[in-house]
Amino acid sequence: MDVEDYFRSLTFKLHQLLEDGMIGYLDIEYRNGAMHFDVEEDLSHIPITAYMDIPDTDEVAEEEICVYLNLAELNRAKQSLNSIKAKLKELPGSINFQNKKTYYENVIGEYSSWFEKHDLDDGITVIKINKTDALWSIADDLGEKVKLGDFPSKRDAYRWWCKHHTHKGKDVIWESLENEYHKAKSAGRLD
Repeated sequence: MDVEDYFRSLTFKLHQLLEDGMIGYLDIEYRNGAMHFDVEEDLSHIPITAYMDIPDTDEVAEEEICVYLNLAELNRAKQSLNSIKAKLKELPGSINFQNKKTYYENVIGEYSSWFEKHDLDDGITVIKINKTDALWSIADDLGEKVKLGDFPSKRDAYRWWCKHHTHKGKDVIWESLENEYHKAKSAGRLD
């Protein structure tokens, strides 16, 4: 693997939308042992990194290009994850490989979420991402996503989160998020 391929293996593009003959995409990068989203400040409401030309592919209709490209990226992430898992069998104590495994799992989770949000089948079972933030804080962040239009209601956002995440290694029900949010609000931790 040359240097360009190596760095490409640590960056994925989540193709978000078609607009004015261009594709808006979000870069998902591996930096400092963790996943980072490269969001353009002026475009943070979408969120996207930038726009690119629509690639010329004969076998795909323009309106299906995001699905086509995201499936290709998802498959690349799965291959990268399998490669890292094989390396972890040889070096199970490697923090670097553990971090990369987590990164690839999270990337796969982002693609799965995108497919689910668009009512599309990605052909894989959802890999849950573990979070350790306080549940009330997570619920508050989800409330912001509702305000941005990502979800029709807080309960829809809570249900989505519970389907795609664990909290401190355990599954959470949406009612727990709602209860913790109300407790924090009553205790004055939230505006």
